[in-house]
Amino acid sequence: MIMDRAYEFLEQKWDSEFFKMKCARVHIEKNLSTGEFSGLKKKVRNFEFVTIDNNASATENNIKICSLKGCCLVDVPMIFFYEVTFQDQGQSIGIEIGNRYPEDEKIKTMARNSFLRGRFYKDPSIEKSKADDLYGNWIKNAFSRDDKYFVVTEEKTGFILFSFIDKETMDIELIAVDEEYRNMGIAGKMISALKRKAADHGVHSIRVVTQADNIQAINLYFRNGFKLTKCEYTFHCWNR
Repeated sequence: MIMDRAYEFLEQKWDSEFFKMKCARVHIEKNLSTGEFSGLKKKVRNFEFVTIDNNASATENNIKICSLKGCCLVDVPMIFFYEVTFQDQGQSIGIEIGNRYPEDEKIKTMARNSFLRGRFYKDPSIEKSKADDLYGNWIKNAFSRDDKYFVVTEEKTGFILFSFIDKETMDIELIAVDEEYRNMGIAGKMISALKRKAADHGVHSIRVVTQADNIQAINLYFRNGFKLTKCEYTFHCWNR
């Protein structure tokens, strides 16, 4: 890991093994000066595939990043937070919540159908089959783990995968509903169950990130009391 006052540069071991090339990820935390961007540019050249997150949301950074050869915008993450209150306490009926959830084919299928707006599908340099494998491995690796939790409806018509950023904050990693049961209020029911779980365990807030073009998800979070707090930009850079 390379630390800089303006950004964090991380070599990505798992990504490097999966794509069979040198991969890295950059988190930009403030508006880059010309000198800082020049230094970042040199580091990026040492890797074949680099993901750059403009967490600072600075337009000037976007312009600089777009000037890099082989770089393209692949995602505009929208970050939402829900502030948990005592009113969220209560019992959830017909919902199972817990960690160490066993591998389940129905959940894996729902997950695959919910990733289609993911950044790896938007990158023309990545074949769809490769993106399928990547997201398939991601959900498979979440099963049977102590640090990964599932909210699952009794009939397995939908699920939420979540984890803890810290003792006070939950992070929704994925929410999915079976295609045959969409627009029936199942997602809202699962979110309400998660709120109750959070309130019962002293969690203060719930975080979720979705894509700017996922209007259905954005409206879902607004309906359930989440507030939009930040908009970021994610780029893929290829040096091949």
